[in-house]
Amino acid sequence: MTDKPRKPPVRVDRPTPSPRARFQDPWVPFPIGMEALKRMAKLIARPDEGRPMNLALIGDSGFGKSHLLDHFADCYPDITDEMPPRIQVLLISVVSNSDRNMLLRELLTGLGASFSLRDPYDEMLRSFCIKADTAGIGLVILDEFHNGISGGRRERTLGMIKAVRDLSNRLCRPIVAGGNEKVKELLRYDPQLMERFAVEELPLWKDREAVKRFLATFERTLAMPEPSHLGTDDVTSLVMKLAGDRMGSIAELVREAYRVAVAKGAARIEEAHIRTAHPLVKRGWAA
Repeated sequence: MTDKPRKPPVRVDRPTPSPRARFQDPWVPFPIGMEALKRMAKLIARPDEGRPMNLALIGDSGFGKSHLLDHFADCYPDITDEMPPRIQVLLISVVSNSDRNMLLRELLTGLGASFSLRDPYDEMLRSFCIKADTAGIGLVILDEFHNGISGGRRERTLGMIKAVRDLSNRLCRPIVAGGNEKVKELLRYDPQLMERFAVEELPLWKDREAVKRFLATFERTLAMPEPSHLGTDDVTSLVMKLAGDRMGSIAELVREAYRVAVAKGAARIEEAHIRTAHPLVKRGWAA
């Protein structure tokens, strides 16, 4: 793109989500997630490169990847007091059965740019890259990237891979792709592109001690009048029994238990509130 110097990223630490965040529940820190945030922070701080290194965040549904990515984007807000305004992080969700044209339309929409449904791929790619360069985009995040795999439609899948490769080459900025195991399958369609993506897998939560520490940290964000002692062996066992080993499911169960406790006028979260919350969120996990 241009040879203009790239301005350093501006981070804003947010104790609570901003109105622009997709998830209005605060993100709760945990070690694996903090490491992923650090890796993305290093990527956004890198200078422009002809072939930048990218990152693929891989994890099962319910891990909380989308909340993590949303929190990162929220910490690097648009800089509106510059002219033109600077978009530090552009985050989109790849829709089901997406193709390369749909991907470009989502990216242009994220920039607030106009386009026609009849615009060809090359024209949209050129338009997006010019506008992204003008906006000073530091990082592009493609959440739910596994939706780029079209069952039985190899041409569409290859088109998505070409679009990501073209974006990486033309923007000279890093791309973060989040999704499930199918993301690795998608990247394997292009060995050169696979080499440019560092893969970080987000494991299931099998470590009870790690869950205990997470629950203790989570409790501090809820500000109940009395201690709930969520990070105890008994509560941890109950939460893991009901929510399983996915961090997103664990977090949602605790949030719903908090809402149940508040609705009942309780001073703390009790095991009864957790049991009451379980059927209220179970259907959402299955989806």
